[in-house]
Amino acid sequence: MKFMLRNEALKCKIKVDNWFKRVFNEQSGGAELIATLVIVGIVLILAFVFKDKLIELVGNIWNGLVKNGDANTTQSEIVPEWN
Repeated sequence: MKFMLRNEALKCKIKVDNWFKRVFNEQSGGAELIATLVIVGIVLILAFVFKDKLIELVGNIWNGLVKNGDANTTQSEIVPEWN
């Protein structure tokens, strides 16, 4: 009987040890989440600071893609009307 109780106690100890190892290993992912949030925050701040330049860049790219595009080109001038 004493031997069985000792084995059960040992099994419980192993289960608890494994549980603690899993919990602490899963906590390491928190640092990655924080790093990702910091990077996203920096990107958003830079986008806000350079908003006018980004709008100008996207406008220039769009105008370069459309046929004979300039700042006053509209979509209705590019796509022929459907009959």
